[in-house]
Amino acid sequence: MNYIDGNNKNLILVRGTSGSGKSTFASKFLNASLLIATDDFFMNEGVYEFNREHLPANHQRCIDSVKSEMKFRESVAESTNIVVHNTFTRLWEMQPYIDLANKYGYNLHTIIVENRHKSGSIHNVPENAIDDQRARFEVVL
Repeated sequence: MNYIDGNNKNLILVRGTSGSGKSTFASKFLNASLLIATDDFFMNEGVYEFNREHLPANHQRCIDSVKSEMKFRESVAESTNIVVHNTFTRLWEMQPYIDLANKYGYNLHTIIVENRHKSGSIHNVPENAIDDQRARFEVVL
């Protein structure tokens, strides 16, 4: 994996359960050329409309957007951060992004946002689904 090596291009994966504050953290504290989440593709005229059937396609759209941004910035010498804020509860869910970071020479960073503030999901994710996310959350220390 490609980690901090003096390169000025960074891919930052913000992880956490639904309602943990990933989107808020990413938008308030991380400067990004691209700030994106799979949830962005469930927005319809400003209204969040989750449809489980579209989840695989929307995950792919998120990956494709990151790839497109990396390709666009390939010849740009300026510093850039690409931030993806998804639940990423399992390590394999991050792998396509890790592969892109390696392919395009990005430093990889992961940040886990904890839900110590006991916030609920802005997308009305049921508590049992959030409990399932907690149960399967994988961390490498």
